[in-house]
Amino acid sequence: MAKWFHGELKMVQRIKAFYENRSHGSKSKKSEFVNELYSASYSLARCYADRDEYIESETIYKELITALESIDGISDYQKQIMYRCYHGVGVVAMKRLQYDEAEKYFIKDLAFLQNRDIESIDTRNLLVVRQNLALVYMHQEKFEKSTEEYNKVLKMREQLDFGEDSLEIGQLLTNIGLCYRRSGNLDMAEKMYKRSLDCKVKGLGWNHPDIGMLLQNLGVLEQVRGNLEGAIKYNQQAEEIYMKTTDEDSLYLIRVRENLICQLLQLDKHSQAVEVYWKNYKYVNKKNFWDMSLPVLHEKIVQILSQQEMQAQMLEMHLGVSLNTTFGMTT
Repeated sequence: MAKWFHGELKMVQRIKAFYENRSHGSKSKKSEFVNELYSASYSLARCYADRDEYIESETIYKELITALESIDGISDYQKQIMYRCYHGVGVVAMKRLQYDEAEKYFIKDLAFLQNRDIESIDTRNLLVVRQNLALVYMHQEKFEKSTEEYNKVLKMREQLDFGEDSLEIGQLLTNIGLCYRRSGNLDMAEKMYKRSLDCKVKGLGWNHPDIGMLLQNLGVLEQVRGNLEGAIKYNQQAEEIYMKTTDEDSLYLIRVRENLICQLLQLDKHSQAVEVYWKNYKYVNKKNFWDMSLPVLHEKIVQILSQQEMQAQMLEMHLGVSLNTTFGMTT
């Protein structure tokens, strides 16, 4: 990537110098050089974005947009570069968590694509823009708009895949389910998650981390509904899948076990919660994941174990630190 980046940089500098030195040439030659300069500059902006140098990337994209929007009688080729720059700014803004800015440029991109002749519309580009716009709306908590865009993408995707249940459709259904859950429509969220589960099991088989994530999503729905037993069942299935498909110290396993501990504690199933906790503890400690784990769980387990003096001492020995300083407990 670094060599490609420097190659692009040198290329755009040479084309720019070449064009500037011949700026008094014929109109046709001038147009040719300008288009090459626009194309190379667009490539340079993409290189910056790929290197996570978003400010540099955005600056070039916006300079190109300003230049292209000012052209009278803009050519089709130049329009293509312009709409790609709209999309580029939208993606960069989304990476920088500037969702209002991303929305503005994705809408410009969408309008350009929709205003083209039906024969020349690139369905896949349209699909990508709508999908990014749906994601932006979700981050903005505009769930109705997000769901509307995702459903349009789903319809397009189904046409492209000739009605087959592809993995892409499965992921779209997961995102639609997430929108419904965040908007409080739990029944529709469950419907989308289960449709997504069917699609992904067909493409990936049952024992895959993506299936575990979907089961966790379903577990969240049951927890929100107050059905803790149902939530535990889904999370136990997810844990079983992660144990078969990920490393023993993976964050997948740690997260699902934390969910299980919380739910078991809420049901006052303390012995089961402690059992799951010990599975997690050695990996959290080994990987030093303390800052990514839930402190309240450790505090609660300490309180449960401290009811028996010997167990409290054992826990303190395992932790290798004072319970008083780590958990702020008083004696």
